[in-house]
Parts: sequence; structure tokens; C-alpha cells
Amino acid sequence: CIANLAWAVSKVAFHDVPLLAALSASARTRLEEFSPQEMWNTVWAMAAICWKDPPLLESIAARAKSMISEFAPWGLSNTAWSFAKLEVCDVPLHEAISSEVLRKISACGGQEIANTAWAFATVAFVDLPLLDAISEAARRQCADLGPQNIANTAWAFAKILVCDEPLLTA
Repeated sequence: CIANLAWAVSKVAFHDVPLLAALSASARTRLEEFSPQEMWNTVWAMAAICWKDPPLLESIAARAKSMISEFAPWGLSNTAWSFAKLEVCDVPLHEAISSEVLRKISACGGQEIANTAWAFATVAFVDLPLLDAISEAARRQCADLGPQNIANTAWAFAKILVCDEPLLTA
């Protein structure tokens, strides 16, 4: 499977340009066959090795948007994180991710909350309803978030200049 190969290439940090080009071309022609997990694994692999292929990213964004309701909370945050790491803000995709995270926020763990906040702040995509939900979820899980997730969430709010007093005092 293309997604598994992309993941494997990223895990060993193998930067073979012809191989990456072939993977990209093959993935673009077969995205309709990808499951949600294959979709987010592929974009994660791209981000992990800083493999920025605009045509493939555009195709992934369009396909992911069409199947976003099938994404698990981890897949939503992973996709947002990956696009942010590649410094790509696809507005329709980010809007879709935001809407779906709002629906699934109660199922999000600390890392999903922090990674989503970080990703949206990194690409300067300010969505106040999403931030309110992230703040509320982070406050509910504060004791279990861990220092890294607390720091990432706080950084995200500071980065986009949103002062959330209840979150800061939690």
C-alpha cells in the first residue's frame, strides 16, 4: 500500500527524490481508494520528512475534506499537525477539521487537543468556537494533560493572541 510505503520511508528518513516523486504520483491517482487512516498516515509521512509536494497536498486536502466525518480524533489532529508542519493552510480543509473536532471534542485526548491547537496556531487559522472547545476540553483534562501538552496548548493561544483567562488559571 502506498500509505504504508510513505510511512516507512519517513520512519527511516529516506530522501530519495525519484522514489518520493513516484510515491506522490501514485498516491495522487489512487487517493479515492485510501481509507481515512491511509490518508492521515500519508500526510504525516510527508510532514515527518518535510516532503512538500503541493499537487499531492491539494489532492489530499480535497479527499480528506470529503471524508472528514470518518476521521478519528487522532486522525483529525494528525492531519492538522501535518499540514501545519509543512506550512500549508488549506482553508476548506481547516474549516472541515474544525467542524469535525467540535463534534468529536469529548473523544479527544490531551495530545489531540494540544496538537490541534498547535496546528491551527502555526498556520494562523483562528477559529474562536474551536478555541473555546479546546480551552474547555483542556481545562477538563488539565490534571491528565502532562507538561508538554499544557505548554503546546498555552503556546498556541499565545501565538494567535487569544487570552483565555479560564484556561490560564486552570
